[in-house]
Amino acid sequence: RGKETELRYQPYLDQYYKQRLGWDYEHITNERQKELDVDRIVHWAEDREFYTEDKYVNDENYTRVFLETVQNSNVGSIGWIYVCRAKYIFYTFCNDTYLRVLKFDRKELKQWFNEHHWDYPEITAHREVTKPKGLLVPISHFPPSVLLDKDYFCISNKEEEK
Repeated sequence: RGKETELRYQPYLDQYYKQRLGWDYEHITNERQKELDVDRIVHWAEDREFYTEDKYVNDENYTRVFLETVQNSNVGSIGWIYVCRAKYIFYTFCNDTYLRVLKFDRKELKQWFNEHHWDYPEITAHREVTKPKGLLVPISHFPPSVLLDKDYFCISNKEEEK
């Protein structure tokens, strides 16, 4: 399910990166992605770059963020909250009209997680084959130093529907 959602909505998040943020980037799909647990490299200024990680949820009314502690319960692989090396995590709630994009500072999120993870029960996402584990945290619980921005990006084009 997660990969299908990513494949469906990634082109729209690509537009968001270009149109809303004005960022020049490339997707990372090799060993570097696996090693750093990131999705994009953003080219910033002259000879400067940083990484981003994209998360997709196919539900625009979602009010919580899943902080993955175990990626695959079947083999015990560590979740992205521990291994991701991105500068920013873009957590994106998707539907056929718009994206709701949350921009997290990864370092601040990790620090917040280390201080508050005991406040939330760990759950297993049984709908996924890999049965990832993690914490469901209400969006309202993140301070501004962690959740840097909340944005909406229209993906519906009425002219195309005619």
